[in-house]
Amino acid sequence: QFIRDNNVQMEIPSGQELAPRLETVYTVLYLLFNEGYNSLKADELIREDLCMEAMRLCFLLSEHKVGKQPPTFALLSLMCLQASRFDSRMDENNDIVLLQHQDRSAWNRELINKGYQYLRLSSRGDQLTVYHIESAIAAEHCLAPTFAHTNWQRMLQLYDLLLARKSMPVVCLNRAIVLAQMGERTRAIREITAIPEIEKLLDTHYIYSAVLGDLYLQHGDLANARKYLTQAETLTISHAEKKLIHDKLDTINNN
Repeated sequence: QFIRDNNVQMEIPSGQELAPRLETVYTVLYLLFNEGYNSLKADELIREDLCMEAMRLCFLLSEHKVGKQPPTFALLSLMCLQASRFDSRMDENNDIVLLQHQDRSAWNRELINKGYQYLRLSSRGDQLTVYHIESAIAAEHCLAPTFAHTNWQRMLQLYDLLLARKSMPVVCLNRAIVLAQMGERTRAIREITAIPEIEKLLDTHYIYSAVLGDLYLQHGDLANARKYLTQAETLTISHAEKKLIHDKLDTINNN
């Protein structure tokens, strides 16, 4: 097939040619959404424009004869479920509201229901991708009426599945957070410190220091909490994240 535009011929790849490129397309859309969900811009934690564009493109892909595949639906489900929480992630002062403190009545039920719908569509066939598992994790959060009622045992099983397919430090980190929510803070700290090249990660990526510092704070180890939270505050460029970490450091210093 050809499209003529200003006397220039552009060939549209056939379905057979497009199929092998799907994994690359998924990766690009996933990264685009993630940049919007937790932006690297200092003064803008959430970039809804990027998230909406990623969702729009993923929806178009799901309508294409080549893209109408279970992983596409799983990725679209993940995006819908994550986007449903936008209005509750920041307060009126542009401060971060952590998941445990979010007003769940402000979550977008229409997007949540769409997320469930696409997750059901993704279950057709015998494929199980990282997008299926991450969508299932997001769905568990949406299914819980309150943070305290989250099915952490189920979450741990899902993270075990994810880790088997996506052996990355950030997955280990998130799995450790689940362990901490199950009351196993010591084990959680131990598993974070056992992540390969953790010292380098602590020196270069604020999230590892931030989580480790928060776990030490919950554990009552104020010296280590102060050490890692200070490191995290130095590493992040986000004003909102700096404010959140600074408030935790104030809590430590006032004790």
